[in-house]
Amino acid sequence: MPPPSPRAHATLIANPVNASELILFGGEHYNGRRCTFFNDMYRFNVDKREWRRITSPNSPGPRSSHQAVANPSGQLYLFGGTLPR
Repeated sequence: MPPPSPRAHATLIANPVNASELILFGGEHYNGRRCTFFNDMYRFNVDKREWRRITSPNSPGPRSSHQAVANPSGQLYLFGGTLPR
């Protein structure tokens, strides 16, 4: 799978249930005229250098400049952020 589109102000955290993976969520991209917010989530396997998109029917809304934390059981919590207007 190709990597996520360019973005800023996303969260990137270690996957608590797989030490060789990182989890990326959200962020924004400004093209000089318009800002696009994302609510997509990806896993990056460091060993394989491979991106995989994660989908969920109850995904949080698009946001940037948020914080994320995951607990050892694999639950991911998002806090705050800037939402699209």
